[in-house]
Amino acid sequence: MQTLAVKIFIGLFLIPFQIKGSTITGLDSVRISGLFSFLKKVDTVIIYEYPLGYALSDISYKEHVIRTQNGNFQINLPIQRKSATICIRFPSHYDKSSLVYLVTPGDNVIIKEEDAMYSFKGTGATKFYLANRLKEISNQIKGRFILNDNNLDELFKKEETVRKKKLEIIDSLHSAIPQNVADYYKAQSILTSKTNIYLLLNLSTSRKNLNYENRIALLNKYYYGGRRTIEEASLGDPCLISSEYFVKYVIEKYRFDSCTFIGKDFSVFSCYKYVTEHFTGEVREKLIAALLSEYELYIVADELVALSNDAHTYLRDEIILEYFRKMLKAKLPGGKLPEFYLTGSSGRAIRLSQLRGTVLLLDFWFTSCGGCREIHPLLDSIRDLYKGLPFKVVSISVDKNRSIWLESLKKGKYTSPENINLYTSGNGQLDPIITFFNINAYPTLLLIDKDGKVMGTPRDPRLDNGVGMISMINLALKEKKDK
Repeated sequence: MQTLAVKIFIGLFLIPFQIKGSTITGLDSVRISGLFSFLKKVDTVIIYEYPLGYALSDISYKEHVIRTQNGNFQINLPIQRKSATICIRFPSHYDKSSLVYLVTPGDNVIIKEEDAMYSFKGTGATKFYLANRLKEISNQIKGRFILNDNNLDELFKKEETVRKKKLEIIDSLHSAIPQNVADYYKAQSILTSKTNIYLLLNLSTSRKNLNYENRIALLNKYYYGGRRTIEEASLGDPCLISSEYFVKYVIEKYRFDSCTFIGKDFSVFSCYKYVTEHFTGEVREKLIAALLSEYELYIVADELVALSNDAHTYLRDEIILEYFRKMLKAKLPGGKLPEFYLTGSSGRAIRLSQLRGTVLLLDFWFTSCGGCREIHPLLDSIRDLYKGLPFKVVSISVDKNRSIWLESLKKGKYTSPENINLYTSGNGQLDPIITFFNINAYPTLLLIDKDGKVMGTPRDPRLDNGVGMISMINLALKEKKDK
């Protein structure tokens, strides 16, 4: 019923729509207006703007906070590139999912929601409708899915079904949408489906507990066989390769082929060398950008040093270059930790400089972060190796709600009373220590020596049972400890 109602409304999409009492948006900007039944008379809507696209959202984004009036909102966004991606979020309504749309200069769209049914009017509205339909298809077919040894075939079939259904929807709207928009969503549908396979396999499996023969047979059946297998009869390689989603596909496929499948640990620098040897131009630059942002947690200190000496020769985009400069400034070994004030559970402000003379492992996390919960017992066991020595784990939460943070402290799933537990006072991603270290993914770990100098990012202890981290701490303390 929901799908039918939205489809009937599509007849209005191609009619240019002007908002009463305002002028049509300029050709170098986008206007978004919203009327949502669940918004309160006075409420907050946040729109995140990603100039490099959603797949590279960590590299650069702008946050636009909008106060609603009688449950309505409107915003004009200057767009300096050919296109951008926006994500609309409702911070006061956690049960409402985010809305992600491709926008191009000149778009002027009104989004109306009533009883979870969405309709769209105005210039560019068809793109929004299409994005919603593709999201619905994915949610309906896949639902919640946990990977295990016995359901790999089912997972592959679901991804294949999602991909085919999405392409059918896109083709059915070919006369209502520009060719470049159709190509964008075709590439997204093909590449995200294939990437999801490799991503789940890389994150959720190991050589010890998976039937490898079964896996390879399934991969050959559906996806395996190199880059050429992602071609579609209706879509050539240039469109796929130019897609923002191509970068994640290449990296996750490399991880599987060169690491997971043969039992090796993933190395960002090894993948970086593969990228620089096999790709050129803008595609190479986007792949490097994805490695620097999406896979930052895997970049250990010595790899960052190697990257700092080489990557700048391939980077031309000013947004990507600025991200790289910030990363190097904050995390390159030898940099001095600036003065930061954070809050303890008592509400008292604590300066990190008070902890000089102690080696610090900074652990950045937030409540509901699965990886943060996984890493906690490993950090506790490493901390206990250094009892009586000048070493402390400093747990820093970016939770926006203090009561949620305090509740997490009590439950002990993310940190322990033996740690120094600090809070960013509800500032979240805008806290000075988060912006200085350019932290976009969690958990993030940083080691600081006794003199307050950054030693860099230790290896994630989930990957090697803490061996790399212990080696770095031993070096800082000039001690010899083994797990």
